[in-house]
Amino acid sequence: MDKNNADKKHTCCFCNYATKRKYDLKRHHDAKHSNNITRACEDIISGKNVPSGEKNVPSGEKNVPSGEKNVPSEEKNVSSEEKNVIPQLICKKCNKIYKIKKSLVAHEVKCKGVDELTCSRCMVSFTTRQHKSRHIANDKCKPRSIIYARRPNVDNIASINTQNNQNINTQNNINTQNNNNNTIIINNYGSERMDYLDYDKMLEIFKSAYNIPSVLTKYIHFNKDFPENNNITSIEDDKQNSLVKINDEFIFRNINNLIQELIKDKTRMIHKFAANNKDNICGKMDTEIYEEIIDLLLKLILLQEPSEHYKIQVSIIRDMIKNSKNI
Repeated sequence: MDKNNADKKHTCCFCNYATKRKYDLKRHHDAKHSNNITRACEDIISGKNVPSGEKNVPSGEKNVPSGEKNVPSEEKNVSSEEKNVIPQLICKKCNKIYKIKKSLVAHEVKCKGVDELTCSRCMVSFTTRQHKSRHIANDKCKPRSIIYARRPNVDNIASINTQNNQNINTQNNINTQNNNNNTIIINNYGSERMDYLDYDKMLEIFKSAYNIPSVLTKYIHFNKDFPENNNITSIEDDKQNSLVKINDEFIFRNINNLIQELIKDKTRMIHKFAANNKDNICGKMDTEIYEEIIDLLLKLILLQEPSEHYKIQVSIIRDMIKNSKNI
């Protein structure tokens, strides 16, 4: 081969033509082989003239084995059961999404488990903040359980912590307003929702006298209408302990100690209510009866007397805890 032919790097694929310049080769193709080029392009588009099992792909991409995908250079192919995702910071109560962990922590401290446009008392949702503010100012709504609340990002809701395989059966109600199934976030012991215990309900409980501790315990911790407060449950085949939700997890508590604590706490709660509303209460009942109930409450707190009535309250509350798995 002479030197001139060696310099002719650009050769025609249809004839023996060769040239030093790519531009000359293009002119040659256009002039001599335009029909041949057209047919070759059609064959490529139709899938011909390529190895079996492979496909022609746009420039800048690659042929990949069947079942895989071409992805941008900065990403990776992942297995079918995995996904390329960006971690999200989501409030476990209302499912609001945050980009900064500090903001999420600050939000969770005051979060009531409903979104910003939902009334935390009756769980009705509004389209604007103004409508919600007007609704709250009227103060006429009836308390309803959080199971009726609208919860955005419902796919990200975590299940209730059922430590030690204890199932806390709650009402799986459907929010008829929003058609969303909600998972109940159980309130911690000592942080129960109390807004449904209004003046009339507390006065009714106050009048129950000797049964005050068990009646109030039932309304708070074993109320079927407000399962978010059902934070006490029994342990199968264990008569000495119960499970109580504290710091977002269910822990063992001695049942006898827990019952004594419940009686004291609920008695103190009613005593405080009665002291703060004495004038109104005495306007609806004899003052002597009021004083008798107050005296009874003090004896229950300080002396666990009258002993026969105290024992009855212990027995009633113990049965509540024992049967709580059926709530």
